[in-house]
Amino acid sequence: MKSSSQIIDLSYPRSYSRTGECYGPPPESYNTPIYCRPSECYVHPAILQHSYLSMANVYGLTAHILNTVLAAGLDTSSATLTWALCLLLNNPRVLEISQDELDEHVGRKRAVEESDLKNLVYLDAIVKETLRLYPPGPLNLPHESMEDCIIGGYKIPKGTRLLTNLWKIQHDPNKWSAPEEFQPERFLTSHKHVDVRGNNYELLPFGSDRRVCPAIPFALRSLHITLATLIQQFVLKNPSNELIDMSESWSDYQQSHPT
Repeated sequence: MKSSSQIIDLSYPRSYSRTGECYGPPPESYNTPIYCRPSECYVHPAILQHSYLSMANVYGLTAHILNTVLAAGLDTSSATLTWALCLLLNNPRVLEISQDELDEHVGRKRAVEESDLKNLVYLDAIVKETLRLYPPGPLNLPHESMEDCIIGGYKIPKGTRLLTNLWKIQHDPNKWSAPEEFQPERFLTSHKHVDVRGNNYELLPFGSDRRVCPAIPFALRSLHITLATLIQQFVLKNPSNELIDMSESWSDYQQSHPT
């Protein structure tokens, strides 16, 4: 599957789409200024310093917004879906159980609908386990300490840039038995109470509290429906009958993908 970074490259030059840069030599057709009344809450310095934006500014800002929206909304979902499919191909027993669940609650004569998701509990466990093993943002987004504090014996000065190691949390052997293994059943038994919406600190693929991902409902519905449809409509097999290499590579937006 293409990551959103590759999709953006089709429309925006690398110098704009990679850096969000709004200055420098613009294309000849982008020299006409656009006058606007900038809002004080808009953080980009170009708007704060000038009474208008050139088309080059708009061009760069649009690329920057696309990077933010598409990377967060597409690359994360496509990466998670790819990981889920690879895990299922490497674990045919899990795939078979999911197929049986779909046959029972949906059948093969109609498409999977959103109303079916409440009955697909094993599919939900597969999605949770995929997000646990391969969180879309392993280090979450950067935060900053608002005051001096001590955590685990370490002094954290005010203004320190903080990164939460979600991958480590979700692979903690004190919280998860056999943390490196793909075991969706754990979310039907020992971790049945755990969700992915930031309410349980051992599983935080979307972050938590005020900084939680605002698109959780959309992401989960799209993941569940897409994965369910693929399992229902296709016979998923690895032609080589060999295990898929689960080594990780990284997109330009720091999303992990199977190599």
